[in-house]
Amino acid sequence: MKSTLTRSKEYFESYSFSYLPGLPIVLRARCANIKKNFSKISQSDFSKKKIYLNFLSQVLIRTASELPSCLFGYCLGDVFYFVLRPSLFSEVEPWAENEIQKVVSLTSSILTEQFHFLPEEFTSFFPHYFEVISASFPSISEIVNLFVSEQNLLLKQKISQALQDHFQSSRNLSPRRAWQEVKNYSLSERLEILSSQNIILSENILEWHGFAAYKILSFFSANDETSPKKHWILNPSLPLFQEQKEFLTQILSKGHDIFRAEHHGTG
Repeated sequence: MKSTLTRSKEYFESYSFSYLPGLPIVLRARCANIKKNFSKISQSDFSKKKIYLNFLSQVLIRTASELPSCLFGYCLGDVFYFVLRPSLFSEVEPWAENEIQKVVSLTSSILTEQFHFLPEEFTSFFPHYFEVISASFPSISEIVNLFVSEQNLLLKQKISQALQDHFQSSRNLSPRRAWQEVKNYSLSERLEILSSQNIILSENILEWHGFAAYKILSFFSANDETSPKKHWILNPSLPLFQEQKEFLTQILSKGHDIFRAEHHGTG
């Protein structure tokens, strides 16, 4: 008869699954308390909001740089995404033996650790705990489609929320009544109203488009020799992915940002 430890090990191993080899991995980490923390910041306090957003961007790039074979990190709203490309790092041992449960739990731990550096002015914020899920995606194009859809959804939510806030203050309406008014307009009409009132401000770019961290190929010169290296950059000025899908495709496929090449010496 098998011992208790042997049986227990078999129980655990029966739920040990691995990612499909050769396919890109997408990790999605959601922290519901980020939205609650934003609600603690006054809508008009752009300075404090920007400090919190900048902190989240640092969390993104620090986490992405610690995840083996990670090429791309994207944060929008209360969600962090990380794209791993193990097939591009054949010289590196598979992270956590390529086991799904291990990769997910380690990612959550690494993310949570970054919030130990939360600025003192935000110590009253709700704690940052993460729910992490992951999957192997069949192609880079499907990952691009994911980010296009996520960014479009974020923009729709932000536009609608901004118009609701505008109706509440300008027409002295309750939140519920203001939302009923918002629903009378199409998305393009909502955007037009906001633009006419100069409500869409440059300070909102991080919050509306999200921000990304990714590895790109650069060429460094030393001792009269030029050698390629990968390095991380943080991009707080993302384009609309729907209009510039090639931006994502190049990074996820080759680690090459064709839209910033001239500024970063990429080739």
